[in-house]
Amino acid sequence: YLQAFKQIIQLQTIPVDPAIFPDYSEEKLLAEMRLVDDWMLPSLNIKPTNVQQKILDDSYAWIINNLQKQPQVIVHRDYHSRNLMVLAGEQDLGVIDFQDAVVGPDTYDLISIIRDAYVQWTPAQVQKWVAEFYALLPETAKQNRDLEQFKQDVEVMSIQRHLKILGIFV
Repeated sequence: YLQAFKQIIQLQTIPVDPAIFPDYSEEKLLAEMRLVDDWMLPSLNIKPTNVQQKILDDSYAWIINNLQKQPQVIVHRDYHSRNLMVLAGEQDLGVIDFQDAVVGPDTYDLISIIRDAYVQWTPAQVQKWVAEFYALLPETAKQNRDLEQFKQDVEVMSIQRHLKILGIFV
């Protein structure tokens, strides 16, 4: 996992070229969260009232606001156990399935691997890894962002990603 974290940091140091990597736009982030509204809630026969929908909408806006304030870097968007491989004779992991890479929050790929939909870890292990990842971040990513703020950023990114997953896998 430490090697995987180092590779995320390495990916994040690549200069962003908007001609190659599109932004993880507000529209895209919102559309992913709305998969819960579009697929999961109907599958459970839940139709939110206007007040409940307003709460969801406000929550989505709050999440997006947080994500847009995080340092924006190249994000693999599918950085999890099934897309990482140990290669014979190599020190770096092989990384596949990167065609959906975008410029987005620096916590996204960390969440993808430590809160992997295919592998479960204890909360204590996840928190240990969050602190280890934070220690690896360049100083520019830590400006006005102590470990406690980073932990909150990680949790908010996790909410967005898991809302998307709930909608997709329903």
